[in-house]
Amino acid sequence: MRAALEQFWYGLNLREQRLLMAAGALLAVAVLYWGAVHPLLMKRAEAERQLQHAQAQWQAVAKALRQLPQQTGVEKVVEEPADWLRNTARGSGLTITITVQADGAYRVAFAQTDAGMLAGWLKQVHNAGFGLRSLSLRQKQGSLQGQVVLIWQ
Repeated sequence: MRAALEQFWYGLNLREQRLLMAAGALLAVAVLYWGAVHPLLMKRAEAERQLQHAQAQWQAVAKALRQLPQQTGVEKVVEEPADWLRNTARGSGLTITITVQADGAYRVAFAQTDAGMLAGWLKQVHNAGFGLRSLSLRQKQGSLQGQVVLIWQ
C-alpha cells in the first residue's frame, strides 16, 4: 500500500504535488475548524446566553431583597423554625430540604423555582426574624436552584 502511494506521489509533477498539498492543508484546516473550533464557539455562545439569563434572575432576587422592609410587619413564628420554614415554603410554591447545621443554622436547599417565588419567600423569612448567612444560586434549564443558610435570631 505504501509503495503504491509513493509510486502515485512521485508519478505526479511538482505542480500537481503542490496542488494536492494545498488541498490537503485546506481540508485539515476545515476539519479542525468544524470539528473543534466551531463546537467550542457554539458552547461559548450558549454559556453567554445562560449567564445573561442567570444575571437577570439574580438581579430580580437582589432587587427584591433590597426592598425588604427593615423588620417592619414582623411575623411571629409560633412553631419550630424548621417546620415554619417548610410550611411557608410550601405556601409559596417552593419545594425545599432543610438541614439543621451543628451551629444551629438552617441550610435550606431548593430546586426548580423562579426568582419571584424565591424572593417572596425570602421576604417572609426575613420578616419572621431569620438572618441570611449565605445564598447560593445557579440556573439550570431555565429555573433557579441552590441553597440558603439562615440563622434564627
